[in-house]
Amino acid sequence: MNMSHTAPSVLIIDGEKKILDSLQQCVDAMGILAIHAPTLQKGLQINRSNPCEVILVRDILPDGAACYEIESLLDPHSPEIIIYTTEGNADHAEHALKCGVWDYVIDPRPEDCLPELLGRAL
Repeated sequence: MNMSHTAPSVLIIDGEKKILDSLQQCVDAMGILAIHAPTLQKGLQINRSNPCEVILVRDILPDGAACYEIESLLDPHSPEIIIYTTEGNADHAEHALKCGVWDYVIDPRPEDCLPELLGRAL
């Protein structure tokens, strides 16, 4: 089938396989193209070369805190950014929201609430 538009895309930055697999199933069911990066640095590289409409990123990754990379993630095309965490950090959340993230989600099972947020962000 020849489609005149491309599917929306989401960049998922997370190294935890369980959450990644769950999110992948959800975005597949929504008809969204998912691109995965296991670290912030890899996510930044992918974001520059393959811009997505939405970025889902875990708050703390092995190479840093996502809240301190918001400006880099927003450059150059201003995607919607949703940061998620299972534990939460008030300072990180405040900083991220001030920097312009779409949402900062604190949930012990982020894979349960993120699909709905992703649909609204698109």
